Parts: sequence; structure tokens; C-alpha cells
Amino acid sequence: MSKPSLSLVIRTLDSAATLGAVLGALDLAEGDELLVVDSGSTDGTLGIARQHGARIVPIAAQEFTYGRSLNVGFSAAGRPWVLSLSSHTVPASKGFLDTYRQAIARFPDTVTAAVGPIVGVFVRFGRVVGVDRLGAIRSVDGLSRGKVERERVLE
Repeated sequence: MSKPSLSLVIRTLDSAATLGAVLGALDLAEGDELLVVDSGSTDGTLGIARQHGARIVPIAAQEFTYGRSLNVGFSAAGRPWVLSLSSHTVPASKGFLDTYRQAIARFPDTVTAAVGPIVGVFVRFGRVVGVDRLGAIRSVDGLSRGKVERERVLE
């Protein structure tokens, strides 16, 4: 089974403190592309992105919205599947992208988009508080991935 090619879209604005860890943890396969949609970073974010082979897709700061920046990134993507990641979360497992590839490979050709359960380990107030069945993401700066309704501290 061949690996489905992915475009990874990451939105950034002055994300130098965390972006290197995020990009360094990605296990990209041959044929994948990395797109960084940036709205005016001045802290070295773009240099870090380029060091990891990312193509920079600029968006004017005054045009930035979370949705618009994703639309810009998705429009620039050239692979059959697009995955959006945050610039401040790090995959906790090198198998993170392979988990997605395995799920994608099971879809029939008629599937044009898929959203699934939120995948990951969630950090709230600097503590890991939940995990789902597919993979793991951890925060590198203490930011939470949204509200976690049922907390379960993982050791």
C-alpha cells in the first residue's frame, strides 16, 4: 500500500518559540509538502520554517482571520489530502502522520473531505488531561486545545 501524500498547513505569527519543535517532530514522507501560512512574523519564524523545507504562503496581517488563513493554505496545497496543524503543538509520537495515512487509506475514492475526533493529548494549565484512540499531540507552551469537558490526568 502506498502512502497517501499529505499537504500540512500550519498558520503562524511570531511562532519561533515553538515552531522548530513542531516541525522537528513531523515524520514527513516523500511527496509530502509543508506549507506555513504566515501573517507577518518578525521573530525568526520564517527562517525556522525554511530550514524544515516549508513553503511560505504569506497573508497580510489586516486580512488575517483563522478561517481565511486556512483557506489560503488549503488553496495553495498541492496534495490530495490536507492536514491543518497548530504552530504551538508538537506530535508526541513519530507515528502521528502514519496514523492519519492509515485512516485515509481506508476511505473510498468518493470521500472528498473528512473530519474526525479531535486527536491528541490535551494540556490544560500545564498538565496532560486527556487522550483519544488515534494519536497524541502535546502543547509545548501550556496552551490548551480547547475546552476539555472530562478531565483525566495521565501519568
